[in-house]
Amino acid sequence: MDKNSYDLIDTESPDLRVAALAAGQHGVFSRRQALAAGFEEHVVSYRVTSGRWKAVRPGVYRMNGTPDSWKQAIMAACLWAGDGAVASHVTAARLWDLEGLPWKTRDEPVHLSVPVPRHPTAPDVMVHRTRKLEVKDCSVRDGIPVTNLPRTLIDLSAGPASVKLELLLESALGQYRQFDLAWLKKTLRRLGPRGREGAGTLRALMDVRWNERPDLDSALERRMHALFLRSGLPIPVTHYNVVEEDRFLGEIDFAYPARRVAILTHGFAIHGRRVVWEKDAVQFADLSIMDWVLIPVTSAQLDHDEAGIVARIRKALATK
Repeated sequence: MDKNSYDLIDTESPDLRVAALAAGQHGVFSRRQALAAGFEEHVVSYRVTSGRWKAVRPGVYRMNGTPDSWKQAIMAACLWAGDGAVASHVTAARLWDLEGLPWKTRDEPVHLSVPVPRHPTAPDVMVHRTRKLEVKDCSVRDGIPVTNLPRTLIDLSAGPASVKLELLLESALGQYRQFDLAWLKKTLRRLGPRGREGAGTLRALMDVRWNERPDLDSALERRMHALFLRSGLPIPVTHYNVVEEDRFLGEIDFAYPARRVAILTHGFAIHGRRVVWEKDAVQFADLSIMDWVLIPVTSAQLDHDEAGIVARIRKALATK
């Protein structure tokens, strides 16, 4: 069958058009989209009552046999909320794979930002109504409409204590080259401070990041450096290059070269990637062979076990 024949089938078949649409929307589509594809109202109703299409939200369906997923639930919520609705806040941050969020729970709602005065409600959807959701604040992530990185950070700047704003900012800067502080500042100025209680906190973090020490290039490193100062530990060398027998073994975030003790800050967004994880494994093995003591530190450890981190470093320095 030639290309023109396929085009003809696609043009004349509502089923194929809806199937193609659903394939790009994590398996779901709206009633309005089905009607636009050529289905009559009574056919749509029959498909639902007969079980060929399953209603996942009012006016939103998936075809029988299509598996559900977390992203499908987000897409369905956006379609249900209507034009201009986008995933936002914690949901947007999860779609952007940002660090600094609380553990995801099974009953966590989908967060949406919608233009006022529309008022959709559902027990498993947190609707944020806004008058300032512009096209320039929105993006698409894996086919799902979502607030862009600056808007997501600004929306979360007044979030609960379980949201680590500094880590969110650092994660966005570390993962996405198109995102920078100038873009974030421009968005903050445009949106203004009204109704954004956390804008001052976010600006303060940006100022620190803008004027930071050049040898501390992540939120974890800055937090770790602050812990060295508070704890009374000896101040280590930052970004120490280990060279043994004319061979470069790697760069250590914080090092006590005379004692061969290395403190390595590990953010999951970067070090959780397979290629980085493999590289880390080789570096750890090489350093261990050369009699270095390696102490990895994560964000969760800094959140909940600063005393344990300090104790491990003190013990390592005392025994070397």
